[in-house]
This record gives sequence, C-alpha cells and structure tokens, in this order.
Amino acid sequence: MDVVGALVADLVSDAGHLESSDLVPLNLELLLLATREDRVRQQVVEDLRSSVRWFQERLGPVVGAIAARHGLSEQEVAIVVLAMANGLILQRSIDSEAVPLDLIERAVRLLLGTGG
Repeated sequence: MDVVGALVADLVSDAGHLESSDLVPLNLELLLLATREDRVRQQVVEDLRSSVRWFQERLGPVVGAIAARHGLSEQEVAIVVLAMANGLILQRSIDSEAVPLDLIERAVRLLLGTGG
C-alpha cells in the first residue's frame, strides 16, 4: 500500500470507530470550550499542530509537491486536507447516508492528487 493509501486507511478507520462512540460530540464540546478558555485553547492548539506535523511527516514528498505546485506551505496543505477530512467525519456523524466512508478516501485522494 502506498503512503497515501496507508494514511487514508487510518483516516477511514478513525471515522468508522467514531461512528459508534461519543467522541465526535465530545470533541466538538472541547473545541467550543477552547474558544472561551485560554488554557484549553493552548492544549487544543498543541494537539492540532501535532496532527499537522504528523501528517506532513507521513506524506512528506506528496505534501511538498502539492505545496510547490500551488504556492502553499507544506503546513498549509496539511491543514487543508486534515480540516476537510475532519469536516467530513463530523458531517458523517450526523448524516452517514450523505457521507459514506469511501467519500472520505476519495476526497483526500482528490486533494492530494493521487487519484482513486
């Protein structure tokens, strides 16, 4: 499996596990709290930045090529892809018919330019 395929498999697996838990609403509550509490905001920022670094490290050359092609930083590419994946996971938790698991994979591959 290619590096993008492995990452996508992890994202889809995470999305599938979240469906059967209370983690999505709890994460939303944490994010809302972070907008009001500096201490929580600092921890959430650290966690988000850690996720971005993990993503960049995992997809190094792919992210670098996209960044160069579109005039973005590697960090910006990682933020955009992760935000889209997180948004789809959130939307899926509300309406799983509209957001099948394979849509998350197809959308990430679309943004990363790696086809199907």
